[in-house]
Amino acid sequence: MADFRDKGTTGNMGAGNMGEKTHQGGQSSGGARQQSSQSSDPMQQARNVASNVADQVRETAQNAASAASEFAGQARERVQDWMAGSGDFARQAGNRLQGIAGEAFDYSSEHLRDFGGEVTSMVRRYPLAAVLVGFGIGLLIGRSARNT
Repeated sequence: MADFRDKGTTGNMGAGNMGEKTHQGGQSSGGARQQSSQSSDPMQQARNVASNVADQVRETAQNAASAASEFAGQARERVQDWMAGSGDFARQAGNRLQGIAGEAFDYSSEHLRDFGGEVTSMVRRYPLAAVLVGFGIGLLIGRSARNT
């Protein structure tokens, strides 16, 4: 590059060319500065966008976590209410079932007493027929046990 400066073809043209080159060089170095500042601006913008996206994601995650926590709390309260209600329901059902079983036992025991009393009176009235009926029932049970 030193050779070109020393040789200069025409004084004005060479100086003009050098000025243009210097001016172009100034633009290119200024352009490089502008490009570096512009390149830092997009980088900064990208960082800002990434930061904003990260903040939005963090906020959305926090909102989702708080919503899930609130839902879990409501579900827990409902389960506790249901369990308290189910305990009462189970007690009521148990009491009803106990009442029904007691009534069924009373009903069946009363009828079995009546049936037992009637069978006893028939056996006393017809002892020979009762023995034959008992013998016949015994044969039927014996045959059915042997066939199986």
